[in-house]
Amino acid sequence: MPTGNEEFRDAMVRHQVGLIRFAGSLRKKVFKLLDDTEADLRDQIEKRGEKLAQPGAGANLDDTQTRRRLESLEKGIKELRGGAHDKVRKQMLADMRELAKEEPAFVADNLDQSMPVTLDFVMPDTDQLQDIVSSNPMRGQPIKDWAKKLEADDINRITQQIRIGLVEGDTARQLARRVVGSARLRGTNGVTEITRRDAAAITRTATNHVASQSRKRFMGANRDLIDEEVYTATLDSRTSAICQSLDNKTFPVGEG
Repeated sequence: MPTGNEEFRDAMVRHQVGLIRFAGSLRKKVFKLLDDTEADLRDQIEKRGEKLAQPGAGANLDDTQTRRRLESLEKGIKELRGGAHDKVRKQMLADMRELAKEEPAFVADNLDQSMPVTLDFVMPDTDQLQDIVSSNPMRGQPIKDWAKKLEADDINRITQQIRIGLVEGDTARQLARRVVGSARLRGTNGVTEITRRDAAAITRTATNHVASQSRKRFMGANRDLIDEEVYTATLDSRTSAICQSLDNKTFPVGEG
């Protein structure tokens, strides 16, 4: 018969699968917000690109009229994608705040169900949990700054590809294809696909960051009840050597 600690560990392993699904759900929301702009993005590039493109010859970006038209196109792109990224940022922060609030409650509930005695847990302060989302660094910077970087990189890639295409003599349709890809390949051959990949990585990392930091706050608030934590690693070909070496080792709360 498993001990209370073993039951709790198994519950937390199952919960990790739930967090992967949570990250996947957020990823789909983010993708939809970005994808909803791609038809308009294609239209803008094709329509305005007709006056910019010089197929075969290549456009002269130093020409005053060409530069003004290009700046107008880039302004429209920034407004269109910027609006989508603003929604992405708000969605990401809202979901992360909800996760930060729910994670300690989940841990407490599972401990209650696993332990043979009733424990009186202290829940972390709400402001402390929300601080994880708003200002606690995730790989060097807060989540909102990662979202801003996603936007800046996305817009820079789009405008850079348009400039490269103009110089290389692309048609307006080819310019659009550089950005949003072709319908035949479902857009995977356009530079906006890079943004989707980056967004997926950020949502996955943010989910793990917020969940682990929220659990850390909970454990820290209940040091009188919880003495140690066991390091549990996923043992597969993608697990780093250091994580493999730490698997199943115990540490004082907050020091693992």
